[in-house]
Amino acid sequence: LSLGSMTLLGKYAWRVPNLSQRIHSSEFAEEYKGDYLVWQLMGTELASGAMLRKKNAPLISAATCLDAFRASLVVLSENVVRTLSEVQSRRKQPPSVDDTKGDDDKAWLQPISELNRFTNLLVASSHLADLWKVNVPKDVLDDMLKPIRSSLTRMPPIPKKKPPVEGKSAENDKLGPTQLERPNPTFEEEVGLVRKSAKILALTLQGQGGSSQSMSSKTD
Repeated sequence: LSLGSMTLLGKYAWRVPNLSQRIHSSEFAEEYKGDYLVWQLMGTELASGAMLRKKNAPLISAATCLDAFRASLVVLSENVVRTLSEVQSRRKQPPSVDDTKGDDDKAWLQPISELNRFTNLLVASSHLADLWKVNVPKDVLDDMLKPIRSSLTRMPPIPKKKPPVEGKSAENDKLGPTQLERPNPTFEEEVGLVRKSAKILALTLQGQGGSSQSMSSKTD
């Protein structure tokens, strides 16, 4: 709600006692990484004198929010690169044969979800996109995108499925479905989200961001 109406709801939310301190805390940054990133970018305006009277000014300044925002961009980039490295490793592994249902723990993919959510908000909110363009110079965005792009270029291709071997069907029936060779997950969807997010951010770097609608159409 604050993002949708930053000059009204956002302004009053920022005035709630201790809110600015809470969303700037290390605990909030660790537990709500994606929200922390968005709030710090919003804070570059919400904490400024243009939005609040001096007597109501919070202890957290716009400059402090900007520093925290840029630092969190570096952390997000590092986390995404680390996640892509894990995807690379899993793609290279040989198919497994076991009686388990596979890896259901997707918590390690969270950085990709956070990056995708943030870029989706940039596309959806022209106000947030404007703040992004004002507060993220070319060198900062280059430093964020370069390691991500490098990881994407090193991503191994998706292994091709092996054709069925003639005469193996009877043997496979004896083994049962849980003991057959399982292809490893390729995480193609997650890699695609990173590519799309990097492209959206690159469009803002090239001055091609324009409206939210134009950014969305160029990445579809």
